[in-house]
Amino acid sequence: MDRGGASRWGIRAAALASLFASALHSTLVSAHIAEWWLTGLFFIAASLLQGLYGLVLLALPPVRPAWAKSSWDVWKRKLFWGGIWGNLAILALYAITRTVGIPGLGAQAAQVQPVGAVDALTLGAEVLTVAWLGWALRMMPATAPGQEAWVANAPSQEPAPVPRSR
Repeated sequence: MDRGGASRWGIRAAALASLFASALHSTLVSAHIAEWWLTGLFFIAASLLQGLYGLVLLALPPVRPAWAKSSWDVWKRKLFWGGIWGNLAILALYAITRTVGIPGLGAQAAQVQPVGAVDALTLGAEVLTVAWLGWALRMMPATAPGQEAWVANAPSQEPAPVPRSR
């Protein structure tokens, strides 16, 4: 499979995982609103953002629009990194609520939350979203000079030395 095909495959897999995490978060909204309104609001926001993000990934065209190639690649990298960091933030909050609780916030301040089956499925979907987005980034072609910060292990863009004539 060519790198472009692998990248598209990874993007679709990340989109489906994000949509699945969104659906799971939406099933927990009413229970969390009953606990504390701000917790419920977080679940509404997480569900909406993960759902919209999954739809945006699915809507990405398989070929570059009429943008300059470097602009399109930079935009996609920022989109993918945004999804990675957003899901990592949710995963970090999950780890905090399951180990030490959130100090001083809400009706269940500093209480460690139990791990449930839906939690495990949501956690898995978010980890898969991050992994597939990372794969899609890795499969993208190398960037132009000055844009290497968006690509892990980007090859050097220095020109090859020119042999001198005698």
